[in-house]
Amino acid sequence: ASCAAESFTGRADATFPVHTLGRIPAARLVLVGLGQGRIDDVRGAAGAVGLAARKAGAMRVGLDLTAAEIKTVAEALRSCWD
Repeated sequence: ASCAAESFTGRADATFPVHTLGRIPAARLVLVGLGQGRIDDVRGAAGAVGLAARKAGAMRVGLDLTAAEIKTVAEALRSCWD
């Protein structure tokens, strides 16, 4: 299913799981919306990633970030395990 077919809009904290069907080493991906990209939106997205990863029992999480987002995202992810 495509993001459009599932109505994934990219709003802040929205998540969209994608099963990779063995096409890449990861079994699944989760797309997370950033909304308007404000700092609170980025923080919320990072928290959504952390919660989804913990719920799935993930041992590793990979993120595609800009340099400016790294510290904010790291802090939000850490708060999910504290």
